[in-house]
Amino acid sequence: MQNELMIVEQKEKAVVSSRVIAERFHKQHRDVVRAIENKMPSLTAQKCAVKDYFIYSKFEHNGNWYKEYFLTRDGFSFIVMGFTGREADLWK
Repeated sequence: MQNELMIVEQKEKAVVSSRVIAERFHKQHRDVVRAIENKMPSLTAQKCAVKDYFIYSKFEHNGNWYKEYFLTRDGFSFIVMGFTGREADLWK
């Protein structure tokens, strides 16, 4: 499954969009964004640099702007390990 995630290069890091993760794991994008944002305080508390996991961005859809995150390999693992369901089980 990881090979199907449309990994892109951004700032010399391989990253994947939160929108792609939502699509591939059959989640609502807002739920993926919420999961990411809920993990940020624990990373900060452990003195981990959030930017090493998640890169904030936004995208335009039908004239509105929405949050999006690009996840590094570590960020992807950190978030997806908390997912449940068939696709998550196959990835794990």
